[in-house]
Amino acid sequence: RLSDGVPVARTETSEDGFYSLRARYVEPDQVVLVISALVERAQYNITVRPADDALPHQRTSAPLSTYQTSTSPAPIDLVVSFPADDPMAGALNIATVARLGLELVTPFLDTPLSASFAWAPGLAHDCGSCYSDGRILLAGGQFDPDEFDDMVILHELGHLIMDAIGWDDSPGGSHDGSRTNPLVAFGEGIATALALFASRESVYIDTASSGARSLEDLEALPYLAAYGTGNGGLDGVVSEWMTAGLAWDLFDPQNPLEPFDSFEI
Repeated sequence: RLSDGVPVARTETSEDGFYSLRARYVEPDQVVLVISALVERAQYNITVRPADDALPHQRTSAPLSTYQTSTSPAPIDLVVSFPADDPMAGALNIATVARLGLELVTPFLDTPLSASFAWAPGLAHDCGSCYSDGRILLAGGQFDPDEFDDMVILHELGHLIMDAIGWDDSPGGSHDGSRTNPLVAFGEGIATALALFASRESVYIDTASSGARSLEDLEALPYLAAYGTGNGGLDGVVSEWMTAGLAWDLFDPQNPLEPFDSFEI
């Protein structure tokens, strides 16, 4: 955009981070590049903000003349990168990962879907990371940040997707994989399964500053509470890992190691 704020061109990075902009010629010393944690598509949009009422995370470059290598009008090759501890790195990863999840369900959307993430370094929500009333609160606290926990990002996005096009009557609340109210187990398990579908990985990983908080291979399910119910009956408490494992098994491709599993969505 021009230094006075008037936009002259707009684009979106590819999955590999490449981009190109073409616009009418203006003097490079009058133009800056603005990078925003924002995705806008016809079927959905994604915004990563430091707070609910804030603008998306963004960064503005120096005037483009700073990066010119020729005195005559010519394309400017501007490489932008951010270290992992820069807020833009986390915000852009959240937007990129969320795009994977929304692309998965785009064919099933009757109306555009908005995914709004509230995240910033040092921002700790009471719930950790959670979905609430149409918005996703993502942890940015010192001891358990989630901006690079792709599975957590997709899990919380899964709740939004279920709210928009599925059915989830979970009362909500904390959960850790142990046997619980079947409604909670269903809601959390399906959200995890959607994260696995989008990433096409069977391993759910949630890290903290001290290491892995959760590392579960839903293909193997070594977690014993994932099998059966608390009382052995249909009215017993169950684990969200059982729900997630069953859903993943419906989705995953056929595997020679599992000749008995010939079903694939």
